[in-house]
Amino acid sequence: MTTKKLAIISTIFWIIVPPLQAISPSDWEGIIGGNQTGYIKTISELTHITGVRLIAPGKNDSDDGTYTLSWDALSFQLTWGNGAPVNINRSTNTTYRLYDSNGKYVFAVTNVAELPTRNKSDSITINTISATKGFGLGSQVPSIIDLKAFNGYLYAGLEGYPNGDRVNLYRSIDGVTWTKVFDNKLWGLGSAEDHADDLIEFNGYLYLTFGHTNDNDPNGTEIWRSPDGLLWEQVVFDGFGIGATNENGTPTAVFNGYLYVATINLTQGVQIWRTNDGITWEQTGTNGLGYGKNVIFIEELLPYGGYLYAFNFISSGNGRVWRTANGTNWEMIKEFGRGQNMVEVIEYKGYMYGFLSTMTHWEMHKSRNGSDWEIVSADLGIPFEIGISEVYTYNNELYAISDTDSIVGHSSDAINWTQINTTDFGDSNNNGLWTILAYEGYLYVGFYNNSSGTELWRAPLADNGPVSLAFSTKVRVNGPANNVVLSPTTPPVFSWGGGQAFKFQFALSGSATIYSIPSDGWSDDTQLVISADDWTNFAHRLLELGQTVYWRVLGRDENGVETASEIRQFRIADRKRR
Repeated sequence: MTTKKLAIISTIFWIIVPPLQAISPSDWEGIIGGNQTGYIKTISELTHITGVRLIAPGKNDSDDGTYTLSWDALSFQLTWGNGAPVNINRSTNTTYRLYDSNGKYVFAVTNVAELPTRNKSDSITINTISATKGFGLGSQVPSIIDLKAFNGYLYAGLEGYPNGDRVNLYRSIDGVTWTKVFDNKLWGLGSAEDHADDLIEFNGYLYLTFGHTNDNDPNGTEIWRSPDGLLWEQVVFDGFGIGATNENGTPTAVFNGYLYVATINLTQGVQIWRTNDGITWEQTGTNGLGYGKNVIFIEELLPYGGYLYAFNFISSGNGRVWRTANGTNWEMIKEFGRGQNMVEVIEYKGYMYGFLSTMTHWEMHKSRNGSDWEIVSADLGIPFEIGISEVYTYNNELYAISDTDSIVGHSSDAINWTQINTTDFGDSNNNGLWTILAYEGYLYVGFYNNSSGTELWRAPLADNGPVSLAFSTKVRVNGPANNVVLSPTTPPVFSWGGGQAFKFQFALSGSATIYSIPSDGWSDDTQLVISADDWTNFAHRLLELGQTVYWRVLGRDENGVETASEIRQFRIADRKRR
């Protein structure tokens, strides 16, 4: 019997996923653009008080109006409106909530080194506007590049045009009311960083990778990270020190305790970099993975079956597949025919599934080793000129989106596909879909529209509320018991059996995202043992949040078939209550 020790967990997620409901074209609603059911909360983020950046919380946690922000340099305190002063840490950059006397608040992000040495005050206005196309900026923001759920919020990474808003990041707690948490004005990016590439979570941080405009700019891709979505630090500069030739930072993946980021490099060939702490980075593999500038970018990085796989795309050449077991030594294991490329690959029902682009049409293939591929569907009925921009799985179902005609497809078996939206969502200027994500019971898709600005639409997946998972129960859990109240000082032992490989999953109510241990790959562990110190810290956080924890175990048998245990729940005993 093997065991695993749980490190301190600061981010936890809901593991109850709703049952699938068939989505029809009439189910979709436009949140940004479209029929405009959403809102954007704006704030004059740049204040005259240096070292302080203000961000509206969104939803109903702040009221529109004009407020006074005051800085007391002697006592090192910030005050919002008529609220109580807040003490500011003198040595560490931190995020604070500044409350007004009515209980509403704003976020304040501090840069201690820039805080004034004299008292200052500033007049700040909060305003809520209708969520029009391009997040209220029209064609200056043509694309939503990526969507990501992190710490109970939905994030949208955007593209901005020259003389527009450039790189920016919005977030929402409900998918309807959005507020900006990152842009050039806030964090001083160079003028050529014009779009977000990827959003990915790693070791408790949200990472944001950027792409820039052209090779004439001296700066290459940049990477920033944040523990809370508000306070950001830059961790990669100038294309990993290579310069402008390392243009973009995509795709990304987490594998065996490392974060991997690939670049687009037209001169030297694609480069893949990795880090285990977010600060120190190393290149893994050679330029172009042995092919130099003949392989300039990677289409997909996918952890699967103890390997990290890399798939490249060459429009007039042969697509290839590489893999590595240790993250440093890459082996080319598959070369497809001329004009054939395997794109948008995903793990699904124990296999890697991918779309094979041919010169005339698209096929669906599957594989368990990356070199031997089996045709699942010889012709999906998708013309070659319609590109597949992303494939996504949620609740054991498959979704695919196109980057030309803004089509959303759905399948329960990877063979039979159904279009579940109106082409282009009724707007011929919607030139394609670039991102898709399930969040809080809805399926979200983001657009490319360089005429009138990006749009964000969603469709309901199910009614809200905890329900049973659509899995069989071959995996059994032994303990702790269901609905148990656990001591905040005595760590439990989570145990299970009934399979060859496992993932332990746990979460709090409030998010549709699953947190897994291990975060990538599978483990043969049949217990989760937590140290006393880690459990005490974890339990204290749970008591502060006042939430119930839900957990289960995913299992995989010798054939790669995945099943899930029953869902159990627990809460922490509050020793203050008698």
